[in-house]
Amino acid sequence: MNTRSIHSELEFDTILRLVAAHARTRVGRSFIESSVGLAAPTVARRAADLTEAVGRLIEDDGTLVLSGVDDAEPWLEPGTPMSTDPAELLHLVRLARRIAAVRERLLNASPVTEVLSD
Repeated sequence: MNTRSIHSELEFDTILRLVAAHARTRVGRSFIESSVGLAAPTVARRAADLTEAVGRLIEDDGTLVLSGVDDAEPWLEPGTPMSTDPAELLHLVRLARRIAAVRERLLNASPVTEVLSD
């Protein structure tokens, strides 16, 4: 059942038009104007709960450290041969451990973050 009122829909469309008016490119304006509108209430609530849980996690425990992700990007491109340099492989192993630690922190932060296990 859709619990949004016509007024909330109109307000959201007005906000999108205002934002689109400030887009610097035609592509940007088209992207904003083609938005499908508000998410279903249950989807929006779950996204808000997830955002709140991650915000609390960062506030309580500090940032989610993913340093080195940008450096690893060339190795993750399809068709790129894997490095055999020990220093680069060590970097990838450390990065994988950091990613696993962040994922574990997120999964343990709140029942809401269970969506990340998919």
